[in-house]
Amino acid sequence: MELLKRFVVGLGAGAAIVGLAMFALSVAPQSGAESAAQLAPLPSPSPLPTPSVPMSNASPTALPTLPGADTLPAVGPTPVYPPAPSVHGPGAFQKTQAEPLPPGLAATLPFPTMPDVKPAKAEIAKQPLGRSAVRFAGPAGMKVSWLVGETFHDRDLTAPAAFNFVQGEVYRLRLTGLPKYPKAKFYPTMEVCAPSARVQSFLGHNAIPISFTDAELATAAEGRLVVKAVYLPSAPGAESATTTEEVSSLRPGATGDPAGVASDRGSLLAVVRLGNVDLENPHSPPLHAPPSTQLPGHAAVGQIAPVIP
Repeated sequence: MELLKRFVVGLGAGAAIVGLAMFALSVAPQSGAESAAQLAPLPSPSPLPTPSVPMSNASPTALPTLPGADTLPAVGPTPVYPPAPSVHGPGAFQKTQAEPLPPGLAATLPFPTMPDVKPAKAEIAKQPLGRSAVRFAGPAGMKVSWLVGETFHDRDLTAPAAFNFVQGEVYRLRLTGLPKYPKAKFYPTMEVCAPSARVQSFLGHNAIPISFTDAELATAAEGRLVVKAVYLPSAPGAESATTTEEVSSLRPGATGDPAGVASDRGSLLAVVRLGNVDLENPHSPPLHAPPSTQLPGHAAVGQIAPVIP
């Protein structure tokens, strides 16, 4: 029995020695390149270089130089970005002027630019009017002049004669040298009407005829106003392109304003109004004189110089 116990103890000790030997062989280093490669430590990653300039003195706007930058192609200087303005600084709300877009960039924008805004009711410049030729047909030998400023000019026209008057104006005429009334003077007004598009061609080739009959002069000398209108008829069948017609307040059965009647019948060219007013009365101030103007000392108040002696 004692021998059996010693055998068991010796067997356990031998097994322990064999196990220790096998463990030692398993952890022993191997020879050759294989063992060196297996036992070599793995390379550790190199840390990124830190800026050589201390952070206290470095510019906040300069970018750090990356490793290997000397091997990259040169693309220009390193951009420097200005610091953003403070929303509470003195220049936070200063208005800056936008730079204009470069040529060709506006066409690439996704939306068209805003056009110039014009007023809804733009003032349209009035086209300047031309002149209409007026021919004073009779009576033959009549002298015609008109008021320029405050006096009548001394270059009288002798009928028959023509002159180009400004359209849209009213002229104060002076008629003298009448065959039947050589000492009489008449001062009618002549309105040269602004032409319509219909009569432009006619006025470009024809003069507006103006004449005074003995009946009209006698009626005006009596103190009755004589109105006559010259127009280009537009009624069907009328020779509207070549011949003018006249409406006078002295025609038999005349009613209404001759200028209105002429406008209803066609295109108005001129209107003449003739009366017995004397604009050069030596015994009275002019019609346009202010109320404070005194009468001449030798003139009798209420005296009216006769138009026709």
